[in-house]
Amino acid sequence: MPNDGDYDNPYSHLFLQTELLMRILLRMMYRWRGMLVVVLTLLIPVLFCVFAFIIPNLFFELENASGWRAKRVLGEMWPKVVDTNQVRLVSWAGESSRDSGSYFLRLECDSKTASQWASHLKRDHEETSDWLATFPNHLVETRQHSYGGIPLREVTGKVPNWWTPPDQACEAHESMIWYQSSRSGVARGEYALYDEPHQRLWIYSYTCQHDEFWPRGQIDPTYSNKRPK
Repeated sequence: MPNDGDYDNPYSHLFLQTELLMRILLRMMYRWRGMLVVVLTLLIPVLFCVFAFIIPNLFFELENASGWRAKRVLGEMWPKVVDTNQVRLVSWAGESSRDSGSYFLRLECDSKTASQWASHLKRDHEETSDWLATFPNHLVETRQHSYGGIPLREVTGKVPNWWTPPDQACEAHESMIWYQSSRSGVARGEYALYDEPHQRLWIYSYTCQHDEFWPRGQIDPTYSNKRPK
């Protein structure tokens, strides 16, 4: 015998109808599961290609932010040994596409903090190169040297208005990640200089597929004992 309370609750019938509809949908999905697998197998690569070419470049910018605010934005890029109180102001901009990226960083800090950050930059570049070399299809070559100023090589997007580093010697950490199965590769560069009079550390980082710092095989592989063919 039906409970009169069920008729007083307008949501009880809605719940039963929803449950019935879900059972019907589940049965249909089970019956046509083979076709669903085929459709998804064909659809996922197509959607990936469409989004890769249609989605615009991702752009981020932060100007004259405090240390604690900048750390929240930079996340893992902020060295653990550097306290937010050691950095007065931070400006950061970055833009990336499906196969390249450029990142600009300006820190107002003393020389000790700049040295700590530069050491972190060097170590992070080496560790990333080491990790990339674990892929079977990769051969990694690296070099460390200096330039007379920070080279803006293959910039993705636009250069921020506040980017005005002085023309002085900068440390450079560069890597070529070659594909073993082709003659192409990916160039990765990190550049840093400290402007002592203004107490500013300038850093430019970039990644660009199909760019080349040097011909393949010119430098002995740093993270692989296989010479390029």
